[in-house]
Amino acid sequence: MNSLSCDASPFLSGQQRYVLRNGKRIRHPRLSSKPTLIHNWAIANRLRVIIFAILLAALFRSAGASDVQHSPRSEITLCSEDEKVYFSCPLENGKVASVCAKNNTSPDHGYVRYKYGGENELFVYPQRDKPPANEITVSDVSEGTIRGLHLKFSNGLYTYVVSSVWPGEVYVFKNGKIVFDRECQASKYKSFSDSLFNGVKQVSRTGVDSH
Repeated sequence: MNSLSCDASPFLSGQQRYVLRNGKRIRHPRLSSKPTLIHNWAIANRLRVIIFAILLAALFRSAGASDVQHSPRSEITLCSEDEKVYFSCPLENGKVASVCAKNNTSPDHGYVRYKYGGENELFVYPQRDKPPANEITVSDVSEGTIRGLHLKFSNGLYTYVVSSVWPGEVYVFKNGKIVFDRECQASKYKSFSDSLFNGVKQVSRTGVDSH
């Protein structure tokens, strides 16, 4: 019987290891080009980890997009989706009063608008997109335990006051007399946004603040 003898350094040709037997090159009977069972298991396990990581990342991206696209506004407002809600409340007469803003980083930037009405009728002031500057102002009317702000503007003979003093209110002066006065529905009360202080000029109290 011929004995199996290996040279001192078996060589690799392609992916096969060979030995010399009786001067002839033959494949080593104990070596194979196929991966071992342990090698197969390691590859499969690595693939499972990669697939799990990809699925997990996709899940987080999907959840984040859902939060951004489907989070509804909690308040009732006449402000559009691209406007910031400074104030909004449904009034006792069934109408809605809203103060809306866009890009209003200071009194000289962006715009602030007062909107009043419903689906079929809407009063908007001002009509044009312009900075509030001295046209729309805000006053702190807090006294003792009563806290609140008044946003004010004039349109012709009328002076409008939007009050955040609980439960919220909108009233209108003409020639020194109140011609319109409606409170917010208490359950829908909303105070002014903190952004108001950056975008609207603050002034001292005047006679229209006493009501």
